[in-house]
Amino acid sequence: MKLPNLLNTLSGVWAILWTYMTDIFLLKLRYSRRKTAVISAAVLLGVIALNVLVYGALGSHRAGQISILIQTAPMLACIFALSGYRDARALFTYFFVVANLHVILASTYILNTLFTPDTYYINFFGRLIGYPLVSWLFLGKIRKPYQYVLEKVTHGWGAFALVAVLFYLMQNLMLNYPSEITTRPADLPAFGLFLVLTPLTFWRMFDALYRQWELYEAREREQLLQIQQDALSHRVEQSKLSEKRLAVWRHDLRHRFLTLRMMLERGETGEALSYVDAAADTLAETTPRRWCENTVMDAMFAAYFALASDAEIRIEADMDVPEEMDIPATELSVVFANAIENAINAVRPLPKARRVIRCECIRRPQFMFCISNPYDGEIRFNDDGQPVALEKNHGFGTASIAAYCEKHGAFCDYELENGWFVLRVVQP
Repeated sequence: MKLPNLLNTLSGVWAILWTYMTDIFLLKLRYSRRKTAVISAAVLLGVIALNVLVYGALGSHRAGQISILIQTAPMLACIFALSGYRDARALFTYFFVVANLHVILASTYILNTLFTPDTYYINFFGRLIGYPLVSWLFLGKIRKPYQYVLEKVTHGWGAFALVAVLFYLMQNLMLNYPSEITTRPADLPAFGLFLVLTPLTFWRMFDALYRQWELYEAREREQLLQIQQDALSHRVEQSKLSEKRLAVWRHDLRHRFLTLRMMLERGETGEALSYVDAAADTLAETTPRRWCENTVMDAMFAAYFALASDAEIRIEADMDVPEEMDIPATELSVVFANAIENAINAVRPLPKARRVIRCECIRRPQFMFCISNPYDGEIRFNDDGQPVALEKNHGFGTASIAAYCEKHGAFCDYELENGWFVLRVVQP
């Protein structure tokens, strides 16, 4: 193969590789990295081989006209198979990437045809630099907020996906039909403006999605502050109540001692011991119960266990949460608060005898907690093993727990065991 043709072929293969890899790394995936890598390698080798054969047999113009069949269709099918989202989110992500990277493909092709038609240097070096640069922008700058938005925003992607598909189709039509764009000089200004419009439109769309992400972030911070405020307020109320009880107890202390002295002078030892035990129990009631060593977590437990108590729900808790933790207690408190609140909502409609929530937390060998409650009715799970909210405006707590686990590398598991709904979270 002559050098010019080799450079052109390599630039096309380079474009396919970077387009596919950018899509893969931008999405949340269904399978392990190893399985994803094996499937991706097989698909890419097949797509590259098919494109090289078609380009060699039909030429670049004819191959470009059917690129939707020999590139877009198989790669899109693979993305859907590997993506954790098999809906408009995966469709939008694919064409979001393809349409923007296609600007580099079309621009280098036009410039190469106009200025160096026999060398393909502009094709090769333009794509060699341009594709990694734009991919770095996608993966290095927007990947984290984009994945967060994909996770949090589950509706409204259809319109975005439709715009992305139409932009990609328009690019292909203007580039290849009825003939190559380079043979239609009159259409070049319009096509150039359209190529400029493509990233501007998509980045404006991303900005709208980014604002959504900021809104969810603000909502979570507000939720965190509200939980902390409620928990601390509850602790303050408990402390004030304990102070009042202790003041009354101290005021009665002189009378208690006189009563105890009279019992001992009369030789009523048994009655005196019972009197001391009753006084000790009364004194114990003046001290708020401490659920764990960690101050933030203890305040949260006190607040939410009080909510359960108000709903006549029995709490069986053994919470071994240390004072010092590797993970932020403020974030962990939100996870517990959401899980306990979900359990309270599930148990509240049950008969009083079945209203119970069990909470257990251990710190060794790994930090792990388990929250379980009885339930009635049907519980459905999605493909990720998370319970699906059957009512509108529900399910935010589960999403918040999933976001925490993804951020801190924790393992989350939901199970149904003999009429009990069980949540387990293990922190590595």
